[in-house]
Amino acid sequence: MSVQDAYRGRLREHFTRPRNQGDLAGCSTSARLNNPLCGDEIEVGVWREGPALASVRFRARACAICVASASLMTEQVAGGPEAAALALAGQVRAWIESGGEPPADLPEPLVALAVTRDLPNRERCVTLPWEALEQALEGC
Repeated sequence: MSVQDAYRGRLREHFTRPRNQGDLAGCSTSARLNNPLCGDEIEVGVWREGPALASVRFRARACAICVASASLMTEQVAGGPEAAALALAGQVRAWIESGGEPPADLPEPLVALAVTRDLPNRERCVTLPWEALEQALEGC
């Protein structure tokens, strides 16, 4: 897969029209991370209602893959329980870092993140938002 192919389809859609990107004012907790190798910077904010994540948003100065990953992430975890969000974050990070096939139970929209199998130098771009989510939830 070429780098150009990586920016097509679902990833391109989430980069050009990211979901849940914007102001984090009033969030329950947040975490900010950066990738000094490529310059990606992301902050993930979480709004809690009991054990559920009522909303998850992000702010980023990052590459297309990082923004798309953050956008996909927020769609998957917002409204669900914290435990499920943490489990999914761990699953995505383990999958991307292994370079293997997507897990059978991975939500279908996240399969688009498989582009990093052919672009190993972009793995961190995918995992950075998920790690920020984990750190934000650890702060709860």
